[in-house]
Amino acid sequence: MKQEITKKNIPLGDKVTHSRTYNPDHLFPVRRSLAREEIGIHEDTKLPFGGWDIWNAYEISWLDMKGKPVVAIGEITFPCTTKNIVESKSLKLYLNSFNQSRFESPEQVLTIMEKDLSACVTGRSEGEEDYPGEGRSEGEEDYLGNGTMYINGVRRKEKGTMDLNNAVSVTLRLPSLFHDMKIEAPCGESIDDLDVEITHYKVEPSFLRVMEGGRVVEQTIHSNLLRTNCPVTEQPDWGSVIIDYKGKEIDRKGLLAYIVSFREHTGFHENCVERMFMDIMEMCCPEKLSVYARFTRRGGIDINPFRSNCGNDSLRYENGRLARQ
Repeated sequence: MKQEITKKNIPLGDKVTHSRTYNPDHLFPVRRSLAREEIGIHEDTKLPFGGWDIWNAYEISWLDMKGKPVVAIGEITFPCTTKNIVESKSLKLYLNSFNQSRFESPEQVLTIMEKDLSACVTGRSEGEEDYPGEGRSEGEEDYLGNGTMYINGVRRKEKGTMDLNNAVSVTLRLPSLFHDMKIEAPCGESIDDLDVEITHYKVEPSFLRVMEGGRVVEQTIHSNLLRTNCPVTEQPDWGSVIIDYKGKEIDRKGLLAYIVSFREHTGFHENCVERMFMDIMEMCCPEKLSVYARFTRRGGIDINPFRSNCGNDSLRYENGRLARQ
């Protein structure tokens, strides 16, 4: 795996050689700290949020031991505390490398994926401990959705516990469960119908403000008007963003103008959500804040970053597929 990201060596947007058999060397790590430094989050300091990135992969396939194809939809969960993220095209190439390789069972495929992806995002070699709580103080907790909670390297579910040597959680949904994948609506009230004039399409935190009077509220609001741009290819990325907070009421017209101001911004999905979280915290000072963006898919993969300072409350956010996904 390559260790440093530049426009010259990142695979996104370049012609690459596809592997005909399983090949973990396709995975390309991108350091989270590269973008976090730009918004005031330094690598040697505690993160001001917890959360995760959920990647849904709709085009997973491999061969069983008799050579018959198996298909699945994958849900890959990366804690936000990992050293790296995975460059999206490299993940696509990695998943495609399974297509003509034979495996004994879906469980074997899942185990291999968790091991490879954990090594990529933690930067650790096989055999080293790679815990999702890396960089946090002892006893701190990182919360993930879908009933799963990471605590100091242990994955706990509602029924029993099990050790976790991987930083990444993978779920493979086989065709017998495809019918469970229903389209959902974003949580909360939409602000997209507000009558607001917008002329600024570069990120502008000054649009964020609280209402006069200082009334404390708990609100969940969303917008489907989010557009950002890939920092490598400059292609547009479309998404919906859900903002849940407790604090002085945020001016909704200003919030909508702020969300739209990402329209010409370039950044990876995870970076954009973290920038939103930091800007809202700085400009509006809520007691609690969660920012959850669900982007449309590209190359058969959609990416859904979630950042929150709400601790256990964040468990209520599920991996609900939206209409445009």
